[in-house]
Amino acid sequence: MTDSLEYFVNSREALGNGAKKGDGFLSLTSPMRIALMGNSVIVQKNGYTKHLMEMLNALVSDGASHQFRKHCLGATSMTFGCYLSIRDDIAQNSDLILVDFCISDRVFSYDDFISELTLSKAIEGLIRHIKSCNHQCNIIFLNQSSNHPDCVEKIAKAECKITTLYNLICDYYGVPVIDVAGTIIINRGQDYFKKLYSKDDPFHVSEPLGARIVANLICRELINLKETDGFQSFPEALYPDNYSNLKILKLEQLEYRIQGKYKRDRLQNSLLKEDYITIKQGSSIKFRLKGKLIGLHIIATRTGGYLTIKVGDHKVTISCYYEIYSQQNDWNSLCWFINLPDDQLSSDDFVEVDIYIVKDASEVENYVKRPAYTKPESEPDNWELNLISICYQGEVE
Repeated sequence: MTDSLEYFVNSREALGNGAKKGDGFLSLTSPMRIALMGNSVIVQKNGYTKHLMEMLNALVSDGASHQFRKHCLGATSMTFGCYLSIRDDIAQNSDLILVDFCISDRVFSYDDFISELTLSKAIEGLIRHIKSCNHQCNIIFLNQSSNHPDCVEKIAKAECKITTLYNLICDYYGVPVIDVAGTIIINRGQDYFKKLYSKDDPFHVSEPLGARIVANLICRELINLKETDGFQSFPEALYPDNYSNLKILKLEQLEYRIQGKYKRDRLQNSLLKEDYITIKQGSSIKFRLKGKLIGLHIIATRTGGYLTIKVGDHKVTISCYYEIYSQQNDWNSLCWFINLPDDQLSSDDFVEVDIYIVKDASEVENYVKRPAYTKPESEPDNWELNLISICYQGEVE
């Protein structure tokens, strides 16, 4: 048998040896409401999801088709998935949810931007929230990887902690995991896996070849998934403070908590429509919190600056300037989610929260680095925060 990528793409084996005859428990021959949750691998128009949707639709009887919806944002982790699940009420509108945040989870974890504990709480939280909203909705996690040598090596040696976390938590809840990266690396080898990526992009498989291979594998696994013991009731939570109960301060709740001037606007394009508020120097957002700040859903622009967040006696400064603007001259604004530092912005009692733009770079002795964000390039007088919502855990007043 040839080892060429072309053979793998076109082979019946890659398509599942007669997909419609698979013995899995999912009713893929009948129209389903399928949600695709994840980061940029879901966002891509011509990525693997394009081919996967085509393959799954080909299984439906009588010329009908599945109803697909994407809930996604680039460079986001499982924490954003918990936020999205609540904000978009995904479970109530889905029969099947495919979750694909693993590439970002690996990168953020390896770079110490997110702890394994936080990731564990997010994985468990997403499962518990979806099942509490719609216990009949099937959840399937996809375990993918970037082409980073360290990631590939750890998967090949079965030493990847992120894979272990996914498997242990999902197994505890009887939720299937399709190990895309592990299946390819272990069965076909590291060199074969690396060929699925172009030299200038280690995070997304090449199009259309790599995308079709990944889609083929996922389709085959979906067809042949065996039914688990089912989800009758929740087992005891592994983490009592998991992210199943995240809450959101939306614009209507934020507006009357702003001190100073602000502007309300909307970002709308072919992919999204988001209302947001803009605050600049001299204005701030204030409220009282008993709990923990989780993340900020923002519009990242070229005028993003340093942002200080105080929760009681705790204080951190982060950058809202997205580094891709230094590389893409034709991009002006992007929707983004910033994970806030683990356990640095929390309180067991009600304390004051104050969020404001730093007045001058000289005031920033150091700042907490977050994925994809770097030192602002615009003048301090132009710095601003474009905020969609605040994600938190606990209570506010």
